[in-house]
Amino acid sequence: MVVGYGFEVCDARGGGTIIVLEGGVLFMTFGGVLGGRAASQILAVYSELVARHGRIRAFVDATALHSVDADCRDRFAAWVRANPVRNETHVLVRSRLVEVTIALLNALSSRRRVVAWSAPEQWLAAARRAGVTLPASGGAIRRAG
Repeated sequence: MVVGYGFEVCDARGGGTIIVLEGGVLFMTFGGVLGGRAASQILAVYSELVARHGRIRAFVDATALHSVDADCRDRFAAWVRANPVRNETHVLVRSRLVEVTIALLNALSSRRRVVAWSAPEQWLAAARRAGVTLPASGGAIRRAG
């Protein structure tokens, strides 16, 4: 996995971009409705990060994400149950359905920490506290404010 490398994930109704930052931190943006195909692509990156760094650190701009379908949710849930790793994920959200999905994933294990933020300033502050500089997210952060 190359630092600074970005690539797209896609599904029939949604998709996004994943960028690998220094130290194995992920910066991701998603929109539409994520399904199982996108989940498989994202989880492949997660598995590689766990193999290299022993944890997941991610900052996700999901302000354009409307929801995740059942297949996506089930794939993430199965991965979370099968991979008891440290996780620090901060998700900027606008959709209540996405917030509910995050709550479900958090309920699966106390070792996982996924925080949903509705205020862009708080999400960006979390990145600064973690010592992470995030790239521009294609304007989604500005639209959320």
